[in-house]
Amino acid sequence: MSSPTYRKIFICRACKENLLEEDVKECSACHRAIYCSRECQVNDWKDGHKLDCKHMKTSYLKELELGNSRKEAKKALVSEQNLSYSSEVLISENIESILFQSTFLKVNVIDCLVELNFCQIPPKIRVITPEKQDMFLNIYGCDVEITTRIIKRNHEDDALTFVCIANQEDGRTSLIKTIPQKAAELLLGRDLINEVSACTEASKWALAQRTVESDIGTMLDTITSDEKLCKHVIKKLSLPQENVINYLSNIVEEWGE
Repeated sequence: MSSPTYRKIFICRACKENLLEEDVKECSACHRAIYCSRECQVNDWKDGHKLDCKHMKTSYLKELELGNSRKEAKKALVSEQNLSYSSEVLISENIESILFQSTFLKVNVIDCLVELNFCQIPPKIRVITPEKQDMFLNIYGCDVEITTRIIKRNHEDDALTFVCIANQEDGRTSLIKTIPQKAAELLLGRDLINEVSACTEASKWALAQRTVESDIGTMLDTITSDEKLCKHVIKKLSLPQENVINYLSNIVEEWGE
């Protein structure tokens, strides 16, 4: 299983349609929320962006509001853009690992937060289950109320929620990223509906998770019989070795019953 080459995805926050970069229209206040039309922007403002807008402002705007210089604001914006880009590339390259982690933890991926921690080398990728989310957000200084509202909205929209963390000169910073359901097939490079039979009513991310689980299942015999390949899978899945081996062994045992 190999992830497709990274390319930036633009999706309207209101109607969820894919956009060409030249067709993107930004919210003039936060410069984060993107839309395909004025109508979608107005509808989304009424549906919740009015509450989220001030919290979604770019680092550049936040620095200016704090009274810092334009030079400092631009520096903060560049750091934020670098973190956003690095996060999108990491998601693109590791989406299958993220989906499999959710399967291993026996949770639906859209119910979870996904931690992308660039304070470590290589970056840490970890699925945070619902019961651990408040503690995680408090540890990293995220606003629990706002992030919880984002998670709830994303769950309703069948979107994934990522918390991206990095070190900066003035301390640690975090960024919330939303990956909508329209990105599932684009990131996996597959037609999920056609690959998973009798599942047309399921969410795209649920289908993606099920597809990845199925792919892993078909490779189990090869993985468990090849020590070198098994070590490679353990590394790619970003899970402790004993957990991966136990998980694979349990599935093999179930197959044998």
